Amino acid sequence: MTPLLVFRSMIRLFTHEGCSNCKIAKKLLQKVLPEYGASYETHVYEMDIEDPDVLAELLMINAEQVPTITIGEVVLTGEDATDESKIRALLSSKLKG
Repeated sequence: MTPLLVFRSMIRLFTHEGCSNCKIAKKLLQKVLPEYGASYETHVYEMDIEDPDVLAELLMINAEQVPTITIGEVVLTGEDATDESKIRALLSSKLKG
């Protein structure tokens, strides 16, 4: 059984309706998170940039595109947010057991 690991910070996924890369990032997170004892439903806060406040938050972290994944201060954006190895590296670095 995989031990339950606790993320130091909530995972945020900035998306936009109709964004095909956003769907890829979401599917990758859904696939990978269970390997770390976590689930998409309980550990990811999905944020649509259609909301002006969400868009402002995205711009405040110096990201200008979706998908963007953040855990704490670490940001993956654009192609990096759809790269499974980069997602795994980010998750591994931000877990504590």
